[in-house]
Amino acid sequence: MAPYQTGAAEPTVRLAETEGRRGADAGSAPNGAREAGGLPLQALGPDEALSAQPAQGQPLSGVAARGRWLWRDVPPPPAVPELSEKALRAARQVTSLDWLIELSSAGRMRISFQSRALLLPQHTELLAAADRLGTILLWPHATRYRIVAPGALRTTVGERRVDVTLLDHGRLEAEGAGERLGRTTRKVVLGGALGKVELELAAVPEAGEGAPLVCRALCELGGIDPATAPCQAPELALFATFTWAQGGGVAFEITSLSPRPEMAPADFAIPPEGARQVDSGVPSASEPGPLSPEELAALRSTDRAGAPTASAPAG
Repeated sequence: MAPYQTGAAEPTVRLAETEGRRGADAGSAPNGAREAGGLPLQALGPDEALSAQPAQGQPLSGVAARGRWLWRDVPPPPAVPELSEKALRAARQVTSLDWLIELSSAGRMRISFQSRALLLPQHTELLAAADRLGTILLWPHATRYRIVAPGALRTTVGERRVDVTLLDHGRLEAEGAGERLGRTTRKVVLGGALGKVELELAAVPEAGEGAPLVCRALCELGGIDPATAPCQAPELALFATFTWAQGGGVAFEITSLSPRPEMAPADFAIPPEGARQVDSGVPSASEPGPLSPEELAALRSTDRAGAPTASAPAG
């Protein structure tokens, strides 16, 4: 199970019905995201043909951040002599549920999956633009891409199927203040049908119009309509916690943040340069699991009698 799954069945809508389901909701955001001119944002359609836009102009500026998904109440490994601490540290490093996030102040977001343990394979990417609702799913090595309409992000990254789920406008349940990474944060608690989403948002001027895209993605993963979510520039979501109505939950934390004065426009191109648009499927991993047989064998350094295992023969 992926960290952003609730564990409960969710109502889905066929992709062909997406535009009809959202209708005016997809094209309007009465209380949330709007274009700079005050017009409601338009949603990417699942079958929309995107026009090629060659990357031109000067390098972009923005920020790079590393985010990590955190399971709740995970018990520690057993304290037994057979467990190799070195191999355990190595396994934790490659299976940490990390995202590398790049944000352009001009209003673009690029998320790269850095973990072997997420359902979508390592180096899968998500692209988004401030002036459109929806996400671009980019295959590793930028070979193919697929449009993920608003409402389908949760099933895409959490269940490896691009099905639209009904989104909740969300209700504001609480507000407050806090601190993360040395920055003052604005705390917001949103309630919806799937549970609660608690956000800590901090002003990051370097991220500009790209900052709200992280908030919008996190809200959508929590079942909150990004069109009505309280996401605004230049606030970046530094922390989020999800409490599911069916029990359990997960958290997301930005662990590092650094300015990027020069970023390649081609890295944020929508559609991605050189990639072929597809209307079905999602990226699939080439490996059967997050750890190789050798890495699994290395976790056990000795047998119960204290003798070396076959993977660690006596010298």
